[in-house]
Parts: sequence; C-alpha cells; structure tokens
Amino acid sequence: METDTFFSKYSSSVNERASIESLYPEVSLPRPVRFWLLLFLLIPSAFCSLVLIYYLIVNRNLRNSLNNHVIIVLLIVNFHALIIGFPIQLNFLRLGHVWPEKPITCLAWQFADIGIFTTTVFKSLFPTNYQSLRYKLGGLLNRRIFPFTGRRDMNFNNKQINQIFKHFQQGLHNCDIILTSPEDILSFDLLTIDKCRKNEFNVGRSMLTIQRWLKKYIRDVLDESDEILHVKYQLTYTVGSQEQVDGRTERWKTIQKILELVKKHSANISKCFSEKVCYKPSKRNSAFPQFRLQSHEPYALLSIILTIILETHSSVEHLINKFTCIDIQLFLIVRGLLSLKFLLITFRKRYRVNYGVNPSLSFNRLMAVPFPAKDVVADRPEFGLNNSQLFQCFNCLNEEETDPTSIYDQWVLYEDEKDVPKSIQQWIGVNLKDYQQRIDHLFSTFRYNMIVINYFRHYFVFPREAKQFLYKLVTSAWDLSSSLRSKIITGFSGTNDTQLLLPVHIRQYDLPELQKTDAIVVNNLLKSKNENYQFLYPSM
Repeated sequence: METDTFFSKYSSSVNERASIESLYPEVSLPRPVRFWLLLFLLIPSAFCSLVLIYYLIVNRNLRNSLNNHVIIVLLIVNFHALIIGFPIQLNFLRLGHVWPEKPITCLAWQFADIGIFTTTVFKSLFPTNYQSLRYKLGGLLNRRIFPFTGRRDMNFNNKQINQIFKHFQQGLHNCDIILTSPEDILSFDLLTIDKCRKNEFNVGRSMLTIQRWLKKYIRDVLDESDEILHVKYQLTYTVGSQEQVDGRTERWKTIQKILELVKKHSANISKCFSEKVCYKPSKRNSAFPQFRLQSHEPYALLSIILTIILETHSSVEHLINKFTCIDIQLFLIVRGLLSLKFLLITFRKRYRVNYGVNPSLSFNRLMAVPFPAKDVVADRPEFGLNNSQLFQCFNCLNEEETDPTSIYDQWVLYEDEKDVPKSIQQWIGVNLKDYQQRIDHLFSTFRYNMIVINYFRHYFVFPREAKQFLYKLVTSAWDLSSSLRSKIITGFSGTNDTQLLLPVHIRQYDLPELQKTDAIVVNNLLKSKNENYQFLYPSM
C-alpha cells in the first residue's frame, strides 16, 4: 500500500512538471532516469546504482541538474555499500571535513529499506537531525521518523507502554526510523528498574519486554560515537530521600580553610612554576586570585598546605579509638582533596569553560556545575556575590546572629584598611535601610571578600543544596553498545585517538580508504599558510 501511494505521488509530480520541461530543460530529468531513480529509492541495488551513474556520466545536463544534490552522494554510498557489504564490527568512519548530520542522513537512507533502526544523537544535534531526516527520508522515501523521549518525570502506564510498543512494531513493518538521544534511551532503561522498585511490576514487565524487543530487532546508529560512548558519560537516578552529607557543616568549613591556605601560597607557587601556573593577583587582598594549574608539577609544592599527607591505601581503623567519628570524617575529606587529587583537578579547570554557575531561573541552584561545552571566557573571570546575595548576608547578620559586631569585624579586618570607607569600618555605622550606603560602600567593598562569600555559602547554599542519597541507579553509555544486542551497531566519529577508551566489547574498524585521513590533516596543518597569523586590534 505504501509503495502504491508513493508511486502515485511520484507519478503525479512527474505529470505536473511535464508542462514546464520545455521552459527548464536543464533541470528536467529524462524519463528513463526517473524510472531507475524510482527503483533505486524503493529497491536499493547495485544494478540501479550503475544505471543511474551511467546516465550521470553520459549526460552533462543531467549532472548539472543534480549538482550539489544528495542523490549523487547516495548513489556512491549505496553502490559502495552493496558491493563490499556491511562489516560485522562497529564501524567508526573517520569523516574528516564532513558535517555530523550528513553521514547519519546517508546511512539512514541506506538502511531505510532494510528494517527499523535507531539513530542516537546528542540533544544539541537532535533538532538538526530530525529536520534533515524528516526532509530526506520522510519526503523522498515516505518513511516516518519517530522521536523517542524518556525522562524520569514521565509516569508511564500500561496503556502508554502498549501504544509505544505498537508504534515500534509498525515501524519494523514499514522500515521507519527512531530518533533519540543517549539520555532518553538510558532513562527508559532506568525507568524500568525504578518501576519494579516501586512495585509497579506490570508496567515494569511491559517496559522490559520493549527493551528486549529493541535489542533483538533494532539496528543502532550512533552519531559522534566517541563522545556518546565515553566512559565519563553516565546517567544517575537518585533513590530515597535527601539527607545531609558526611561531616555536615564541618565538611565545607574544612574545604574553605584549605582554600584559604591555597590563596596564601598561590603567589609563591606561581613564582616557582611561572610557566606551569596561570596566576593573576586580585585587586584586593581579601579576594581569591585567579589561580589555575596547567600541569602536575606544581602540585607537590601545593601540598604544603598541610604538614601531613594521608596515604590513599592506609586504613583508618587504627584511628577509631583515638579520634571521634567527626575527626575521622575530616581526615577522609582531606585525603580526598589531596591524596586523591580532587584539589588538583579543581584547579586545572577554567571558569566558564569547564565549570560555572547556571544563571537560568528555572535551574534554581547556586552551586557551580560542570559545563558540557566550551564557553566564551570572560575578561575577568571571578566568582563574587551580587547585590541580592550580599543583602541576604547583611540581613542575616543583623537579624539572626547573636554577636554581629565580632563577625563584621572579621570581615573588615580581612580587607585592607585603605579599601574600607570610614563610615562602615564599624558595625554601628552600617545602616541597611540606606540604599546609597549599601550600593556605594557595603556591596562594592565586600563583594569579593572570601569570608563574606564563605558566610553566604555556609548559610544559604550548602545546607540546602549539599545533600546526598543513600541509593542510586546508574547506567553508562556503554549500555548503548551492549553485547546482548543481536544487530550490529554503526558509529560515526571524527576522532581516532580515543579508540582505547571504547567499551571492551567493541573493536574499531578503520576503512582502508580512510586510513590516510590523519596524514592529510597533519599535512594541511603543516602548510606554509598556517605558519603565521594576523593580529586584529581590539578597536577592530
């Protein structure tokens, strides 16, 4: 039925364009070409490809009419694939200069008549690939594109699961395409376990049936597979209620003390390792400087912030009778910062490149979060408090502290005396109702003060956001390429150096005709035109 429908649509479009062939002879296709093109679209074969390639060779006007058209690319891809066959291993095609959505479109075209398959792309590429696949496969081959989404807030029931399963089975019969992302497909797997945990066994059993069916009948195509299959990529579902982290308030107080020692020794470390450390002193002594390690060498000197370095393999059992549980928790926190190199990892990150604060109001969190992609680095990347956060600090100091004078004196003493206006050097001179004093004196003076920032985090950030869960459900991207799948998986990647990080059950297969790609890239980089650059002045 679908073939007849497509043929009738194609025939009607040919009749409609017959009247304008005389006006545009250079873009009209001869009838034999239309016939073989129709066969090629419905029944991909090497013979159809050869016939179309022959017409392209002998007819110059036909080549011009198909210039920059996807048909030429698909002819070559189709003919090559039908001749050599599909490899059994996971194929990582190093694509060089090709845009990410192009190989996915070409391969989807090739698989469109083989059976249903899943195209997995990143969330950022989802709209682009959806539009491309819908235009090229939905418009030309009359194939449906199913966007598949799975999130934890989706409370599936048996009726919805059966409808999804019915659509998948229809897609298998009609050779349709499922477009999804790693988060969605992994989230659906975790939802199955979560349903069973909540004693919703009927729904969980239906979802498990879909999972097994997908692994048996679906062929998977992964776009940017080196990133999708990276070991660091995982999805976590927390289980249970939130509770305070180990160490509670002492946890972040200890970390804040260590960071104060880092601030104290950062200038000396930068002098000893001028080429290994990115250091820029702050305008005020009370603010934390720009400090970033660019190698492992300065870390040995950085460890002088404590006199004793804990060994990672040493046991703390012999300390149980000598110290309290809170002290032992602090020892473990310091061990994690120093011996396990969490502090090193932290100071190798760049603000607004590797981490930062999400300004979105819908996110509603103040703790720094990792950045998944590069951002434009600000001229003066600094962490500081805005006016609203500073007002919260002073309001809490005024209304909830029993001795606000002594706390405020610590804030003032941390600043240089010349940087603090005389009107606010003492707590008695502070008037929070005076808008001019707040904006011009208080906020501008204490915005980057480390003690004030620590005070804000201690009362408004960590107690509310630093929580942990007793249990969690975890799945990684390696589950996307599980060996339990009966169909082979095809992945596209422009990176060749990460093949050792692939899942252990996957072997990278380099096509012989693409093994020269690395040499071509190196040759392009070593050309004389790349040996110099032109500096653009800021005024330009």
